[in-house]
Amino acid sequence: MPFSDMTLHTRVNRQFNEALRIIPMSVQASGSLADDFCRQISSLPCPNPSLVSLSLGEHNNNLRGPALAHLKSAFSRALFPSLHSFHVEIHSELGEEGIFDLISSMLEGGLPSLTNLDFSGSYVGVQSTRRLAGILGVEPYKFDKLKSFNMSRNGTAEFGSKYLIKALADPKTTPSLTHLDLCRNDMGRGFRTLPKCMKTTLNKSLTWVDFSNNNIQSDDMMFACDDCFGTVGAHKITYFDISWNALTDVSAGHCVSLFFGSGENQIVTLDLSGVQGEHKFATALGTVIAGGGFSKLESLDISRNSLNRPGCEKLMTAFKTKLTPNLHKLNMAVCSLGDAGVSLICVAFRERAFEPLRHLDLSANNATKSLVHLATTLKENLGCTKMTTLVIAKNTAPGDRKGQLPYMFKDRWFEEEMDLDIVGDK
Repeated sequence: MPFSDMTLHTRVNRQFNEALRIIPMSVQASGSLADDFCRQISSLPCPNPSLVSLSLGEHNNNLRGPALAHLKSAFSRALFPSLHSFHVEIHSELGEEGIFDLISSMLEGGLPSLTNLDFSGSYVGVQSTRRLAGILGVEPYKFDKLKSFNMSRNGTAEFGSKYLIKALADPKTTPSLTHLDLCRNDMGRGFRTLPKCMKTTLNKSLTWVDFSNNNIQSDDMMFACDDCFGTVGAHKITYFDISWNALTDVSAGHCVSLFFGSGENQIVTLDLSGVQGEHKFATALGTVIAGGGFSKLESLDISRNSLNRPGCEKLMTAFKTKLTPNLHKLNMAVCSLGDAGVSLICVAFRERAFEPLRHLDLSANNATKSLVHLATTLKENLGCTKMTTLVIAKNTAPGDRKGQLPYMFKDRWFEEEMDLDIVGDK
């Protein structure tokens, strides 16, 4: 049986490379092992059709100058005609020029089978991102089979992000692209380009986008909404992550309306954690839920937003419409719900608003007694719920003695009779 993948734990020799020519495999290496692999692979006299996946370098063990030179030589000679997945993380000492030279050699040799390209953590930078965008625009169809593009943790910043998104918006550039990861790039105002491109020419096959932790501010979102007259329209996105951006309440609400306010969506996984949403954010989210816009949603993360009781009430009212029939996982940790907010969730459970739900996280919400009531509610409604996990960690309310909540759950009948995993503080 041929190898499906291989992680190098020792140096390779010429015999290994001869075997590599006839055994289809994926190779993962870092540090000195990656250096040695690059040196050996670049000495091949002819293309290697068996290497289908290659991952070189990792965090704190990146690819350095000599290895990168060998790798560029191998790519420029088109030694990997069957390569469909490539990941590289080069050392920061090589700067922007290092990664751009590698990209140039990849384009020179051509990668007709490439579907997954991952430059995460290689610090492509602003200028090299701009040059990459220029190449994509000048030489269309070079990446016509590319489905997944990861440029996270690359310092593309505002202008680099603008250039790249505009280049990817050209239907001739990456017509097959489905996954785009641009998280942790400090794009800020560069985010404005995304909604505009989604509304017009951005690849219609795109289903997975991650723009989390990008220093997107309130004004950036407001301007993006104005550019698109409030909505980007219909799209096929199933995974959307814009978490950990300081949007604030009003802009967070506009974000929901911008991407999901135009009717039924295809969204399956939605992460809006840490966007500083409050009552208006909850109102916008509730409006989409009540309008049937999240009928295919399976996982919703709205943790670390100060919803408080009013925001929770808006959401529970929306959930009672039962228009989220596929929702399996809901994260409302650190939402300042208190006992009043959790009590509203109890009522929603009693009214069978969460029949398909399996996992609920209510950690760190300053609630105590209401969580016991919730567990009781789940027990009483065993026939109409699929709940398997209730997370209640870090819920010691102000003024309560430490450990009171676990004490309330000392009677284990909840788990014994319901097969419900109640996860508390360890």
